[in-house]
Amino acid sequence: MSMPVTFDDLMVAGLVLLAIRGLWRSFTDLPHELPTEQTEV
Repeated sequence: MSMPVTFDDLMVAGLVLLAIRGLWRSFTDLPHELPTEQTEV
């Protein structure tokens, strides 16, 4: 079963991933010299 993915679903998934990454970063207190792109607003 493949459900059609809408733009809203992508936005929600993106926000959830950003929130999880932010929480993970704050919990682990990793240095800001990671290879991942830094999109600090």
